[in-house]
Amino acid sequence: EDFYRELQKYPEFSSVIGTFLCSAGTCEWYYPCIFRNGKTKATGDCSQPFLKQYRRYLKETYAKDVEPKIPSFSELDYIGDEAEKIKAALRGGKPYVRGGNPAAFGDFLNADRAAHVADFFQALHDGTARAIVHFAETLKRVQPSLLVGAFYGSFSQTIPHDGGTAAGLKRILDSEAVDFLAAPPGYNCREPGGLCIGRTAQDAFLLRGKIFISEDDDRTFLSWRPPSFLIKDDPVKGSGLVGTLNMLKRDFGRNICEGTRGWWFDMARNRPGESWFYKDENILSLFAEQQKIAHQAYMLGAGKHNDIALIFDSRAIHFSSFWLVSNVLDNWRLCDLNRLGAPVDYHLRDDLSDPRMRDYRLYVMLNCYVLSDAEREAIYAKARKNNASILWMYAPGFINREAAKAMNKAHIEKTVGMKVSLYADTIRADYRPEGSRSVYQFFDTDIHSCEFGSRTESKVENYINPGFFIDDPSAKPLARYVADGKVMLASKMVKGVKVYYCTNQVLNRHVLGAIADEAGCHRYNRVGDVLYANDRYLTIHATGAGRRVLHFKSKCSPYDVYAKKTLSRDVDSLAVDLEHGETRMLRLD
Repeated sequence: EDFYRELQKYPEFSSVIGTFLCSAGTCEWYYPCIFRNGKTKATGDCSQPFLKQYRRYLKETYAKDVEPKIPSFSELDYIGDEAEKIKAALRGGKPYVRGGNPAAFGDFLNADRAAHVADFFQALHDGTARAIVHFAETLKRVQPSLLVGAFYGSFSQTIPHDGGTAAGLKRILDSEAVDFLAAPPGYNCREPGGLCIGRTAQDAFLLRGKIFISEDDDRTFLSWRPPSFLIKDDPVKGSGLVGTLNMLKRDFGRNICEGTRGWWFDMARNRPGESWFYKDENILSLFAEQQKIAHQAYMLGAGKHNDIALIFDSRAIHFSSFWLVSNVLDNWRLCDLNRLGAPVDYHLRDDLSDPRMRDYRLYVMLNCYVLSDAEREAIYAKARKNNASILWMYAPGFINREAAKAMNKAHIEKTVGMKVSLYADTIRADYRPEGSRSVYQFFDTDIHSCEFGSRTESKVENYINPGFFIDDPSAKPLARYVADGKVMLASKMVKGVKVYYCTNQVLNRHVLGAIADEAGCHRYNRVGDVLYANDRYLTIHATGAGRRVLHFKSKCSPYDVYAKKTLSRDVDSLAVDLEHGETRMLRLD
């Protein structure tokens, strides 16, 4: 506050429109250290400021004084080491015994034996959120017109447990003092034909009148890295000028169509006169053109009425292994959720009971593993309003902290309305839709890092532990595990709602698309291209070469914003020929 009071004395202060709060690791509010030290078996945070915050969080949560308990090193093993033990057993190593670590239950934290570990992490996230709100309120007190924001809200590609950058999101979004939050997009598979995924539940921002800014630090064919990082098959560096322009168009189109904002962040190296990414006349000309397109888009006020809502639950992060969080909130979004041909919205679970949230045709419950009875009923009530369908994923409601036994398959049965059984051992995730010869695993897309110019393959092991299967003759089977023929996916009418339950952690886009079709969701195409759309604009980025047919929600006159020409008039479909990695952005007049 003193600093800003002093700044106000200078004439240059009239040019200040806001403040971007920066702290901690790379100024992005995450804790720069992991709270486990393998050499000393030490854990953190044990500082007095954090213990004070921990006590405050526990009192708010349990309505009484509770002594904070710092997790032991072995209790923190559930984050990542437990998954490694399961994978090692699958490769022929020592057999994995679920329950060997009392704090773990396969890829879950054991909520009956080690719930304090989740409390510890949630208090950490809540403390970060409180700090951001505190400084924002300070600045608003100095000058209410200042825009204030920070890096926060990344559910993927950061350290979701120790980092502290996600699970306090609702506290920040509900604060009147914070205007915007920001984060870079995902760093995997960014090359032509791929995509830069968002990391947050951006529609929770729009619901509350907040701004989410994507820090588009897209590397380009000009990107320079030290020789130690250079490799021969860098897909971004090798994309050339044409590939670079198409990637920049793709990510700009994502921001416009999804209702987010963006800035281009040029990570210039410490070498005189060098720009790492964007020092090219063609790139800068594209940026100038995109500024004009964005200005027009904002003036037109492009609304968004998508049919599918994907629901995050931030609490579930602390009950899930890093492996589980990465698959569901990161890899699935990368491989399938943005390739449905149907644009999707991302909300927090809390939004479902918020009267400001509009109704959808299909609700996909990404990671709603922690539910109370009241929260479960609120979800059904929301779906009934619009005769919508619900797709429950993996272990919905498996953890009910209000129940005498927190972890129980009976909680899943109450949630999905179907009889469910638990596998005793690890199950392979391969599955086959009923009446089909196709077999799907977790992902059929190669996952690799594009950060630092490397192409590090990320092998996704195809296992589930704990695993469940549907054991209900009243449910309609839709897919079965290849290993034993047990039902993996089924549908049933439950409480007046068409319910789909998938016991797998993720679902291939072909199967998910069939569910979307049955739920009455509009799909612009079905080829697997990266596609974003709102009421006024559509962006398509081709995953391969060939002709595409786009099916619009209603008749329109599609206008190519870069070619500056109307492609057809008063049509409900349009055929376009695309090269691999090509981006087309249409204004639907």
